[in-house]
Amino acid sequence: MDIVVCPHCKRRKFVIISLIIILTLFVSFPFLLVLAKGNLAHYLHKELAYRYISQRITENCKNDFEKVVILNSFIFLNEEQNAPFIDVVDNSVYFDLVRHIGWCDQKANGLVHLLEKQNIKARIVMFPCHSIAEVWIDNIPRFFDPMFNCYFVYENDRERIATLEEVLNDNDKLIMSNGDTFSEYGGKRITTCGNYWNWSILIDTKPLYKKMLSKIMDFYYYIGGDLLCDVFQVFLFFVTEKFRGGQVVDSLGPIRTNERMLNEYESETYFDLYKARSYHLFGDFPKADKIYDNLLNSKDFKDDALFFKAKILLQTKEFGELKGYISIIYDEYGEDITTRTGGNEIRYLFFIERYLEKFYLTENQQLQNIFNFTEPEINELKRIYKEYFNKPK
Repeated sequence: MDIVVCPHCKRRKFVIISLIIILTLFVSFPFLLVLAKGNLAHYLHKELAYRYISQRITENCKNDFEKVVILNSFIFLNEEQNAPFIDVVDNSVYFDLVRHIGWCDQKANGLVHLLEKQNIKARIVMFPCHSIAEVWIDNIPRFFDPMFNCYFVYENDRERIATLEEVLNDNDKLIMSNGDTFSEYGGKRITTCGNYWNWSILIDTKPLYKKMLSKIMDFYYYIGGDLLCDVFQVFLFFVTEKFRGGQVVDSLGPIRTNERMLNEYESETYFDLYKARSYHLFGDFPKADKIYDNLLNSKDFKDDALFFKAKILLQTKEFGELKGYISIIYDEYGEDITTRTGGNEIRYLFFIERYLEKFYLTENQQLQNIFNFTEPEINELKRIYKEYFNKPK
């Protein structure tokens, strides 16, 4: 007796198998790209980071203006300048955030990249003495400065955000967003230091394949969320360590800096710090904290681990432990920190006071969005800063 196979069953089986293959390829696509090339893997990683950070920071914002203000404050808080024994490195916005280092160029660049992920048009404006960002709000390019966490409004019209040309030519009528006059603006030399030029890094200027990869990672994040970030990073670090030498330079590609710092980035220990910072930026505090604890025994990167661990204590609202932690650091290194001595071994410890000072100077509403803190929690942290850092050490 012949067995007759139902044609509908054969078709259904073919459809199911095809769907399984397509789904498998879809899920595995970003991971296959990681295997393909180190620089490409880093590009996917940083695009995912920009999407994650910009989305998390702005999730409670009601309009584009609120998004710009919050991201401006985020860059202000998370990139430090004037750092003894630490130079600026030109590689990517993501590496600036990993290192917590950036001057005006890097900060303006960082703001533009994060705004791009929120579909807000922006570009860098570079003067001989300073760099800021122009951000399109209501189809008009407005002036924002992440280095000083400010923008300008007209004194007689607080709703009118100034443009670059108005800041340059009409500044006697303007006040900063915090209420200070233009004369108190840290970047006021832009009015006298020479002509500026625009450096556009909008997504429209990217090569087509990078546009596509950027949109693909946005889509994957939309589908997979935080789980995708976690799995992707674990896989990326595994591939880098097992098949690409386990060095930051194997992931990032060319890094322009001095020989001393480049030697650091070529060490396996620094790759551990890089992993911790990546987990930290993606909000995976337990993984990051565990690596920081291990790095406290490292001669080369103990100061980095001390500072970033203090940041985790702040972000996880362990305020009592944070205060005790700061006291221990200043008991051991206080004199060197205060006198800006101590060499390369304590370079990141200079940031502890400055980070809390920036926190203290940032408006509460912005801090609520960036850290998901309540008003009482913000006031408690500001009280710690006032009580501890305003007294002789």
